[in-house]
Amino acid sequence: MSLWKIPGANHLKVNLGTSELTRYQALKKFITERTQATGKAPTSLVFFCHGLKNKIQLGINLTNAREFSKFIADLHTQQGGGLGSSFISPVVVLYACSTGSGPGVGGDGGFADKFRDALCEAGLTECRVYGHETSGHTVRNPRKRVFEGRGSTIGGTGGTWLIAPGTPMFRTWQRELAKPSSSLRYRYAYLTLAGLHYELVTLPK
Repeated sequence: MSLWKIPGANHLKVNLGTSELTRYQALKKFITERTQATGKAPTSLVFFCHGLKNKIQLGINLTNAREFSKFIADLHTQQGGGLGSSFISPVVVLYACSTGSGPGVGGDGGFADKFRDALCEAGLTECRVYGHETSGHTVRNPRKRVFEGRGSTIGGTGGTWLIAPGTPMFRTWQRELAKPSSSLRYRYAYLTLAGLHYELVTLPK
């Protein structure tokens, strides 16, 4: 929040002592209220929480992902958005374990994959959803995939590695994310793939 100068009003702490449904309703209420207060629907949603292959701790799961995606799309429509406007490319960053995993190739069928599909079906066709393929530290986990809408109205099949495990660049990526002083752990989702690779290859040896 400090890096991006995000106002405190845009941060919701969810009460994990409540039911998943209550958490889900709290999310929707918060996003609605912030949209009304600012006059802008969200173009970026960032979740810091526990995650699984089929859900995140804050109440969104494979059952309600479509409803949630339509809810976000409707907010943009109410604010005057439409096809061709910036609202069709929301960025969703899941700092949450295992959300980028799934039974199919590239995490196909998992939470991030199905969330991307749902966003596309709702009309948010240029969305990007980022998720961790394994369990691990919230911001240091290097096994990250991106699930892109790419203009499709139905979604896609799995996602792609930002930096593939086992490649020479992976160790550099891993080391950079482990540095508390590095801002890359909070910026990677807003870089092009080429931009991310350039930063990594030009780091001091």
